[in-house]
Amino acid sequence: MDSMENTLQKLQGGFQTLELEWINAYAKLTKIVGRMAKQTSALESMEKENSQAAPGESSSPADAPGGRLLTPRQLQIQQSILRRRSGAA
Repeated sequence: MDSMENTLQKLQGGFQTLELEWINAYAKLTKIVGRMAKQTSALESMEKENSQAAPGESSSPADAPGGRLLTPRQLQIQQSILRRRSGAA
């Protein structure tokens, strides 16, 4: 009878441990999904603002060559800054 009680207690302890691990994993996943949703909505709103501000320029990061996140205008400015830093005016 004692061995059955010990076995039952071990099983209950193991189940509680697994339940706590599941709760922690679920909380982490929920947090990650929330972050991803927030980033997605921020990117979408930025894309809307960029498309409304300069309809002639392609400002979408997806359209940028090489997967760059800069618009063509930003890339031009960055290149001019890099040229000035290197000493070539």
